[in-house]
Amino acid sequence: MRQGEARESELLLDVASQIADDRQVDWQAVQPDGDESAAVEGLRLLETVARTYQRAAAGKSAGVDESVAVPRWGHLALLEKLGEGGFGEVYRAYDSVLDREIALKLRRSGPSADALGGQAYLEEARLLARVRHPNVLMVHGADIHDGRVGLWTDLIEGRTLEEILAAQGPMGPHEVVGIGAHLCQALAAVHREDLLHGDIKTSNVMRESGGRIVLMDFGASDRIPDPEGGPPLMVRGTPVAMAPEVLHGKPASQSSDIYSLGVLLYRLLTGEYPVEGEDFSTIVQAHDQRTQGSLRDARPDLPHDLVEIVETAIEPVPDRRFPSAGAMETALRSTMPP
Repeated sequence: MRQGEARESELLLDVASQIADDRQVDWQAVQPDGDESAAVEGLRLLETVARTYQRAAAGKSAGVDESVAVPRWGHLALLEKLGEGGFGEVYRAYDSVLDREIALKLRRSGPSADALGGQAYLEEARLLARVRHPNVLMVHGADIHDGRVGLWTDLIEGRTLEEILAAQGPMGPHEVVGIGAHLCQALAAVHREDLLHGDIKTSNVMRESGGRIVLMDFGASDRIPDPEGGPPLMVRGTPVAMAPEVLHGKPASQSSDIYSLGVLLYRLLTGEYPVEGEDFSTIVQAHDQRTQGSLRDARPDLPHDLVEIVETAIEPVPDRRFPSAGAMETALRSTMPP
């Protein structure tokens, strides 16, 4: 065999090995002579068949049996309903494009889900997809199929902080400081994109099986109001976790997100909320009467620095809170041992 032919044979063997090992083939680097072109085309066909088989196998491993009729929404196969509420339903689904399981949030159809609302939902998804941070739930896309608007994200396997709190009770200071520092990073990433979360609470944060803290459920999020623009949109949220100024109808802000994060830390440490009430009006009244609970009284064992950080975050006056999520993270990390 001539030297050139030997090199061509080695090249073809290397390409076949890459296909067998499920490695990406750089076809531009494969430049055979005329005698080898038929073999290269055969390898291209082999790669196509192999990729098709792998996608099918991945779909079956995710629970998608092509011989059984599986409900679908667009290109997503709906595998299991994970929950539902006033907004609609959440499904564990298989994305044949991403070749992975994802979480699909389908907005409820009906008179309240008109075209304008659907477009607003899609716009929100586009905004949230800009946020890229390990502690923020990744949004992959949104679309409308069969008259329903949907948004799909990473599927997080784990428990919410509220579920963990219900199972084991209030947490220790070291654990709470770690969770708080990660959530400050997440919130900083959200705010950097001129977005607000609007509903930070223990049931909207998950601890993944591997320990990662993930801020999720941006159903109440909104853009940061432009001080030179028109009147801002109200940010929907959970009253016991909302800043007093927002409860009184003022626009949400980065400061109100920081307040809600402080409430979350207070709840993790005590199992309670700093301001409680049976309904919206009694919560507003409690704020007006300054009946906010004392973290020091609830947990006398906590380090002074941590108590001060949480109480600064939940200051009724916005200007007295941390100026940013980054500033709050710095304060939390200063309490950690070197």
